[in-house]
Amino acid sequence: MKIFSCMLAAVATLFLLSSASAQITGDLKIAFIRVSFEKLDYPGFTGNGDFLLTSSDICGKYLIDPPPHDKNYFSSHILAVNNYFNKVSHGNFGIDIDGSKIYPSENTSSYKLDRSMNYYNELGKENEHEYRITALLKDVIEKAYSIDQIDFNNFDLIAVIHPGLGQDFNLPFLDPTPEDIPSTFIDKEMVLTHLKGPIITGTSSIYKGIILPESQNHPLMDSAIFDILTEPCDLQYSITGTWALMIGFAVGLPPLWQIETGQSGIGIFGLMDQGSNNGRGIVPSIPNPWTRIYAGWEIPKVYKKPQEVSLVNGKQNSIAKIPLSESEYFLIENRNNWFRYGVGIDSARLQVWESTNSYPNYVTVLFDSTGINKDEYGVVTTISNYNLGLPASGLLIWHIDENRISKNISNYNINANVETKGIDVEEADGAQDIGYISNLLTDPSSGYWGDMWFRENNQFYRANTINQIEFSPYTYPNTQTNNGYSSGVNINNISKTDTLMSFDLSSSYSTKLFDITNKSILFQWDIDQDGKLEFLGTGDSLWWSNSLNELITFKENLTNKIQVCIAKNTSQNAIAVIEEINSSYNIFWYQYDNALNNFIINWNHSIEATDDLVLLGADNKSIFLSNDTTYYQVDKNGLDKISYPKDILAYTTSNSSNIYYRDQYLITDYGQSSLTSDFNSVSLADLDLDNSVDIVAIDQMGNIHAFDEYFVYKNGFPLKASAIGSVLIADLLGNKNPEIVFEQKDGSIIVTNYEGAIIESLSLNADTKLSSIGVYNNKNTIILNNQLLMYKDWNGELYNRWVYKNSSPDFSRYLSIDTLKSAVNNIELLNNELTYAYPNPSYGEKITFRLQISSIQLIKISIYDLAGFLQESISVPVQNNLSDSMMSTIEIPWDTKGVESGVYLAKIHVSNESNSAEKMVKVGVIK
Repeated sequence: MKIFSCMLAAVATLFLLSSASAQITGDLKIAFIRVSFEKLDYPGFTGNGDFLLTSSDICGKYLIDPPPHDKNYFSSHILAVNNYFNKVSHGNFGIDIDGSKIYPSENTSSYKLDRSMNYYNELGKENEHEYRITALLKDVIEKAYSIDQIDFNNFDLIAVIHPGLGQDFNLPFLDPTPEDIPSTFIDKEMVLTHLKGPIITGTSSIYKGIILPESQNHPLMDSAIFDILTEPCDLQYSITGTWALMIGFAVGLPPLWQIETGQSGIGIFGLMDQGSNNGRGIVPSIPNPWTRIYAGWEIPKVYKKPQEVSLVNGKQNSIAKIPLSESEYFLIENRNNWFRYGVGIDSARLQVWESTNSYPNYVTVLFDSTGINKDEYGVVTTISNYNLGLPASGLLIWHIDENRISKNISNYNINANVETKGIDVEEADGAQDIGYISNLLTDPSSGYWGDMWFRENNQFYRANTINQIEFSPYTYPNTQTNNGYSSGVNINNISKTDTLMSFDLSSSYSTKLFDITNKSILFQWDIDQDGKLEFLGTGDSLWWSNSLNELITFKENLTNKIQVCIAKNTSQNAIAVIEEINSSYNIFWYQYDNALNNFIINWNHSIEATDDLVLLGADNKSIFLSNDTTYYQVDKNGLDKISYPKDILAYTTSNSSNIYYRDQYLITDYGQSSLTSDFNSVSLADLDLDNSVDIVAIDQMGNIHAFDEYFVYKNGFPLKASAIGSVLIADLLGNKNPEIVFEQKDGSIIVTNYEGAIIESLSLNADTKLSSIGVYNNKNTIILNNQLLMYKDWNGELYNRWVYKNSSPDFSRYLSIDTLKSAVNNIELLNNELTYAYPNPSYGEKITFRLQISSIQLIKISIYDLAGFLQESISVPVQNNLSDSMMSTIEIPWDTKGVESGVYLAKIHVSNESNSAEKMVKVGVIK
């Protein structure tokens, strides 16, 4: 049976922990104080109130932490914990062996307290337990000071060592000693709350301490337990892990379990949870990578570009960080538990069983095969690989949410809620079991070998039907953010288990990453008037480029606060630039020079302003600005105040519609509505292809509104959101109707269809912002400041597109509408509204695809699973004599007899000699 630690440490708040680096470095000076009690028969407590000082012959050479439990024994454990921290921190942190002391100084002595031992965790007094455990720290410190006048100012931490076991384990039977003292970190708030002030001795004021047990070896300490167990020697645990856990807690490593209930958060995969008991407590797990980074022991390497990533077991800084959003990221590490090539403890036990039909116990293999050795006092002090206690070797993928961590770290609640963990193990078997007890016989709630990522892990296929192990938007678990947004992160081609492991990082999107330092993309424009779109960008300079591979700079030393637009109605490209420096604004007019193949400055001015100036646009010679109350016109001669510039602020369309937006009020040719008085931005489009303008606006709450010129809401709106900036609109997917794109406050990008139904929810990194919509590699492209997301092929059309915050980079606020022809063309092959599948879902019967078509020659239906693998293809030739304006209905059956239950995507493609049309239909099969 399996033992797992509850770790019911009574805690409050020592200091306000921060999610920034804690810099837990240097050597810790600890005063270890041994305390004993009157020797009595305590039925609820292990032992008799004093330390076990007589030798024992149980378990022979396999006895863990053998007596006598004297000063030498505890000195060995201090050395073991110091070696552990030195190893896992790469020499950054440990215990000052010379500066730390064990009291009393005699080898077998201890300070005897006046109260009985069971007082400090007495049954029936549960509501006093926190007070009494705090009183134990006070009683011990005062007793030690009264006898030896210890100057506690010489120490960073006080550690009380009490006789008996720690009340830290859930045994596989009724606990016969429920009054054992729990291992506890007593923090400042506990001291102040229960003692009403610090513990004062001489000149020392003590606010914290830890309570540690003499032993965690239940069969050794309690003969009754030894007698009832079939294999008691396999149920032994060392105190090394418990001591490391409590010291880590005291120095500021946040606990990652639920401290009130003992519910696991990261299980066996990190010190600050049940990993403290790995290797029977002799080989505690190394802290998880977030904790090591937080402590200042390691620095991760950030990966964004598609590439192969290699990670070395045990090497400092061999941690991959993959950003997901402004506050979330993955940390990936290689953890290898081999004691010789290809062999870990569990695999060695399996090999013995296969050859002898006898399964050796864990402790036997630990001591006989792994090469660990005890010192002269029977304590294992040195371990070469602290991953030895893991159940397997492979990659561990950690999902980190800094918002959740920041919110909960000061109260030790990073993983208090199993549903909203700040640090979460992405379990490769597809079942997030850690923290959930799902099966009492094979309980995976603390983690098991199938949670690690390696090519040979067949547990991955319990929840996934794809043919190779990968971590992507289409797997269980998946690479979405905690808000459910798609990160696009693909991790595949995961290597076999080894001390050096690798994986391929890619994106589920067709994407190009732009990662030139201190540069960001703003928009596209035909800079050199060659008929092709170039990029224009900002950052620490103004620059333009044909391909993003080579940048041409034309203004250096740029500030972050900048506004840019292309000047309208000029035969040569000119750019207006407004740069804010404190309360001053520098205004620049750049003009493109064909001979220099770059921009040159034509004129500039500096303006002092107390209010924020907003760039409204520019014509062939002037720049227009405004603040809350005043409008300005700037040209080479200087600055002038002007009246309301109606022409500059007007929104117009090719069908002669006029819309005016001033002081957050919208006015159309058909009037003004009181419903539209609180909008922060306005965009235009013909959403439903009726050849009339629709208005799409963001209100002050971030919600999206869409209505026609009469202020009648469009179907699907308003859309509840937290949008910022402006709504961008274009046909990204080649389905004629435009898609709506906007950025949200939480750093996500939302793509909806023309009726507001969400198509994609994309997460953005902290340094990524929505810029515009353009064309790249002849594909419709969402342009972010540091990345391009490519969609369907661009058909060359420029109508019905609102691709920048004011329609285009020249702030034209103009919408070209030519959508009636498009609507007719969309109907002449396939009527999307009347094309569907039934029954849907199917309960074992065949599914029929019903299509309304016109003059076509071929129907092809391609059916994919959610991982994108083609399951079946159906091709049907069609002969009809329909004209473009006539439609007919056709039905095509799909036999689902051999199809597994699940959700499938059917791509319906119809075509004739000159045109084609497609529709995606989602179908479900339930058996």
